[in-house]
Amino acid sequence: MSRPRLAPLVLACAAATWCALLAAGPAAQPAQADAVTTVALTYGNPGDVPITGDWNGSGKTQIGAYRPSNDTFYLGDVNGISYEALTYGNPNDVPITGDWDGSGKTQIGAYRPSNDTFYLGDRGGVSYASLTYGNPKDVPITGDWDGSGKTQIGAYRPSTDTFYLGDRGGVSYASFTLGNPGDVPITGDWDGSGKTQIGAFRPSNATFYLGYVNGISPTAIQFGQSGDVPITGDWTGSGKTQIGVYRPSNDTFYLREVTPTPPPVVTAPVATPLPTPPRGTRRHPRVRVTITISWTYNRARTRIHRLQMSRLPRGATVTIRCTGRGCPLKRRSAKARHVKLLERRLQGTTYPAGDRLWITISAPGRVSERALVTIRSGRLPRASLL
Repeated sequence: MSRPRLAPLVLACAAATWCALLAAGPAAQPAQADAVTTVALTYGNPGDVPITGDWNGSGKTQIGAYRPSNDTFYLGDVNGISYEALTYGNPNDVPITGDWDGSGKTQIGAYRPSNDTFYLGDRGGVSYASLTYGNPKDVPITGDWDGSGKTQIGAYRPSTDTFYLGDRGGVSYASFTLGNPGDVPITGDWDGSGKTQIGAFRPSNATFYLGYVNGISPTAIQFGQSGDVPITGDWTGSGKTQIGVYRPSNDTFYLREVTPTPPPVVTAPVATPLPTPPRGTRRHPRVRVTITISWTYNRARTRIHRLQMSRLPRGATVTIRCTGRGCPLKRRSAKARHVKLLERRLQGTTYPAGDRLWITISAPGRVSERALVTIRSGRLPRASLL
């Protein structure tokens, strides 16, 4: 069965005298099953603790290792090659990772069981925040619980199988019970919403249970074997967290890569061209840029399959702000030279009907260009210039 084509939304303001909203797509087709492959990467030494993170801001999670013998983090790439080693923390600390500052790159940190304190470090091995949270014998967890783009702290309490999600002030604002005694806590953005959810790995049957923030009806996926250590990450840059395991017996990471298939696409007509935007002035011409967004959608949600921005002037800044009840990301900005990272972060994000995306492109000495995209149920989003 051939892959369904996508319904593209093109907001073009480059060389034409008006901006057009174009939509085209075939009749609805059945969705194909996601493609699943396993990638094996050998990395580290015996006794290392596996870690994962987006070390380079590429939008894909890479592997790494923490060596307790010298309190050192070794950050590797997808080929299992180290490109950075950072010493941080004290003996008996538990390694943690997260995007503490919202930069798009994962930094390192440590949890100290002796005083229930999280130490959040930068890539230079320097602490810039320490937060006391949880009780003795809690297991540290991290995640972007509120979709702010910054990683917060949390704790899993084995005695009650309860997850406590905290903010950066060390205060709990949510708690959820999930799993059975002996389970290992995991976290990830399982549905691509932009918010981290909870889950559990059960060593007795090598099964991952991926729960949502309400801890109800987790999805069960069997992967790995007895003795494996669970890991999670977005291996493919799809916007959704996937699972994997680290096997201490051979120092090998096994990544379960899922390539998602878009939901069925419905037919959409060609829309009427939008009005001509103001021309600006000779001293301050308007920003001219082409934005292309390809969508897949059904009655429940609309997903950005691909976002591409071209012909950005030098020094331009792109800001995308979302308003509505289901926004996975509230606000994202990027300079022209970093716009590819912004495109990757938004790829795969989903929105319910009623959400709005406000796109602003500004540049020194030019009049800003603004557009509004309104998400609709079972139809192509509507775009307009402001």
